[in-house]
Amino acid sequence: MSLASWLTVSTALTAEEKLPNFIYAVTDDQGWGDVGYNGHPIIKTPHLDAMAKDGLRCDRFYAAASVCSPTRATLVTGRNNWRVNISSPTAYGEASLPKEEITLAQYLKPLGYTSGHFGKWHIGEFEKEHAKHHYNPPWECGFEVSFSTRNVVATRDPYTNPNKVKDPQARKYVNQQLYYENGVMIPIDIAINDPSMQGDDCRIIMDRVEPFIRKMAKEGTPFYLYLCFHAVHTPLRTIPEYHKKFYPEMTDREANYYSNISAIDGQMGRLRKLLRELDIADNTMLWYSSDNGPNLKGKKSPKFADAQSGRFNYTSIGSSGAFKGWKRDTWEGGVRVCGLIEWPSVIKAGIDTHYPIVTTDFVPTALAAVGLSASAEKPLDGENILPYLTAKRDRRETPIGFHANGWDAWMTHQYKIVKGGKKGHGTNGAWELYDIEKDPFEDNNIASQNPEILQRMLKQWEAWAAGAEADCIKVQKKYPPIKGLKNITKGKIDQ
Repeated sequence: MSLASWLTVSTALTAEEKLPNFIYAVTDDQGWGDVGYNGHPIIKTPHLDAMAKDGLRCDRFYAAASVCSPTRATLVTGRNNWRVNISSPTAYGEASLPKEEITLAQYLKPLGYTSGHFGKWHIGEFEKEHAKHHYNPPWECGFEVSFSTRNVVATRDPYTNPNKVKDPQARKYVNQQLYYENGVMIPIDIAINDPSMQGDDCRIIMDRVEPFIRKMAKEGTPFYLYLCFHAVHTPLRTIPEYHKKFYPEMTDREANYYSNISAIDGQMGRLRKLLRELDIADNTMLWYSSDNGPNLKGKKSPKFADAQSGRFNYTSIGSSGAFKGWKRDTWEGGVRVCGLIEWPSVIKAGIDTHYPIVTTDFVPTALAAVGLSASAEKPLDGENILPYLTAKRDRRETPIGFHANGWDAWMTHQYKIVKGGKKGHGTNGAWELYDIEKDPFEDNNIASQNPEILQRMLKQWEAWAAGAEADCIKVQKKYPPIKGLKNITKGKIDQ
């Protein structure tokens, strides 16, 4: 595919206007309720609370999937994860972002942007030898600068005994727990003696982000930053400085989770302060969200707070507020996440919205902001929400499709149909229908009372699903799973 075939440039920007910077900051497994501004009575997130006050607070912000990798695929492409055959957290050599997909970084490069990825990737492998056709790291996807891991790392001291692999060849490929800087692996033996690789992992990442942004600002280069915190995914380790400051009376388990949320918040405050110091905040579109709901596996011994008319509930390992479900479900608790957008020169401060926004919307919105259209060969599933951000539209026009982890859903501005889950926790094979505007907690399945609405939405979903599944089949044929690699991230090469 030629570069010219990707781009259609409109006259959205005048010659005097500067190209905006783009930042998407995503956390891992943070629930809708895991922030102060949504009503959590204990968690302290002063910087995110300030961002919610100053920018767009998105009460109906959705991850495109209830699990990690699928959502991350949508964030960089603007296309639904089903199309690219990523419908679950990707095991080593199982699936990856197809090389034919066009990332936002690749779209922006001809306009002079420099793109950077920092943190967790989890939509492509980092080593050619074993990954073969699933080798597709950030530096092959348009990101000129990277400080990246394939998947999770411990949230504090990530290189302190990250694994107990003794075989040197196996150890070389245990890249699930290793950072790569601009495509070069940082070896365990070097990293464990490097003070800059010790302590809070959120800070470790931001220590690399800050010089990147400073360099771009000094050079006057427009940039796109994809910032992926590992917190609050396990393995969680308590962050002492936030434990001591905010949670001295908490149990170890509570302080472990809460201190990691505050660690994210601290680095988001650092990021926002940096943008203002460099006088580029007004010209930077900054998005913040989680990749899915909290990893609860049930709400055991929940406590309740005043928010959401007293229905807000929380645990020591996460909160989806009063919403039904959690990570792996496509009920609201699994996909409705904390979401914020800040762009001071465009967005009015302090908006509290019930407009449905999804991670898939980021790419089409960014493209529209610079006057680009997506490739006709790779149509986007997300919606350009610039008309909403500029108060020219107040209802969502593009339905949102969900397909991941054995769940399916289709949602318009008002209604949602959903099906999936295992026996004893799910919809028992039937489609459920909810009026999300009137019933955000999904208390009342109104499918039997509204067969016309259910059938209309099913027809829409089936038409969309047919196209997405057809795309998926093509990818599966070209990029099949590699046999014998299921244990590679455990240090066992079983080829």
